[in-house]
Amino acid sequence: MLSKNLPRYIFVLLSLLLLAEGLTMNFGYIRGYAFGSGGDLDQDYCAAKALLQGKSIYGDLSVICDTAKQRNRPELENFHPPVTTLLLLPFVAAGISIQHMFFLWGMAWVLVYAVVIHRAMSFFGIAPHLRWVLLGFALLWFPHLSQSMNGQFSTAILALVFLGWQWLRDGRDDAGGAALGAATAIKLFPGLLGVYLLATRRYRALAAMAGAFVAIQALAYFVVGHADFIHFYTHVMPEDSRRYASVWMNQSFTGTMVALLQPNPHFQNVLDWPTLGPVLVYGIALALVAHAARLTWRSGGGDHSYWHFVALAVILCPVSWDHTVVVMAPLCVLLLARFGSANKQELMFVVAGLMVLAQVDDLTYVREVIEKVPKIPLGGLWQARAQLWASLGITMISAALLSFPQLAERKSKKAMERKPFRKRDHCPEVEVQNHRQDSQDVRCL
Repeated sequence: MLSKNLPRYIFVLLSLLLLAEGLTMNFGYIRGYAFGSGGDLDQDYCAAKALLQGKSIYGDLSVICDTAKQRNRPELENFHPPVTTLLLLPFVAAGISIQHMFFLWGMAWVLVYAVVIHRAMSFFGIAPHLRWVLLGFALLWFPHLSQSMNGQFSTAILALVFLGWQWLRDGRDDAGGAALGAATAIKLFPGLLGVYLLATRRYRALAAMAGAFVAIQALAYFVVGHADFIHFYTHVMPEDSRRYASVWMNQSFTGTMVALLQPNPHFQNVLDWPTLGPVLVYGIALALVAHAARLTWRSGGGDHSYWHFVALAVILCPVSWDHTVVVMAPLCVLLLARFGSANKQELMFVVAGLMVLAQVDDLTYVREVIEKVPKIPLGGLWQARAQLWASLGITMISAALLSFPQLAERKSKKAMERKPFRKRDHCPEVEVQNHRQDSQDVRCL
């Protein structure tokens, strides 16, 4: 009996170890940064404090908030949109310290992230005994850990995009569109999902998305004031994009390719095309979006198309940080489930390998190199842009599967009986059609 159940016991033990390690590491990172050097959340906290004092949220925050002195920072600037200041305003008004705010913020989003990943695995059909193993790995995934240590908003965007997807599937276009509009109000890149709504003819959802975005932006305009609101979109955001387009932290495909085709201060360029380079790169980006929109228009959309657009939004944004990649996590789960159901272990391992590639700590490489050479050599980009190569590879596999659904066709019935994923073809309510990508994403009711 023990030998028969040994694989199950191993999975349970591995799950418990990964979950314990994941929770411990998240707790340690968040506590260390909250009561130590701090992170990006400091900008929003101090901006909210400046707003309560009637001062500009884009001024020198170090003279308003003593956080800069506590963190040993000579100065503190805010590069985030006005909406993120509003999110922290109630907590600052309640008198919560930045240290406790950072800690509570980080731990709350760890729980939200775990719920989203578990629900995604359940929905896409990952077997129960594998869910906890994958959840433990998800908690240790570097993009998520980067979110935790920086106190960022990427998990909030993931949660809103996930809710929007679920509500759209349920036919609740108003709620789904509003969730996507709220996500776009926090950071602009989820706005690309508006193209998905247009391609699927979900005009009501598109209107709700636009309405929610405008309403939240209008609220930010009236709360922070005309001067700061306009200053962000006319000065802070363009300057932020210019300054960080080629910096080692930017995991954007468009940002990296533009930097490779023209001189930049952070790493060696391949060609000197200051005008043609950006035109070529953004032409490629437009072609990728157009290709996805065409496939979505023809198929009517679905789970895979939706999350593919999310991946495009991440990699095509001019500035995309390592923690932004966490928004792609449900797409990774979807691909693992699709290839697992089709008994395509080799493709499963490729997706899993790309997720492991995203574990590479770009910070370690830069700390070792940045003081020795003025620019990162081309050979060092594999590590300095590890999250980019991982997200780009996952997006390419997703695009290939959208274009060629037969990649996820089952090999044989015998092989399927031995797979660790739940079978889809036993649902009496649903007719599974392998020639459409969405048929693989329907679960039994």
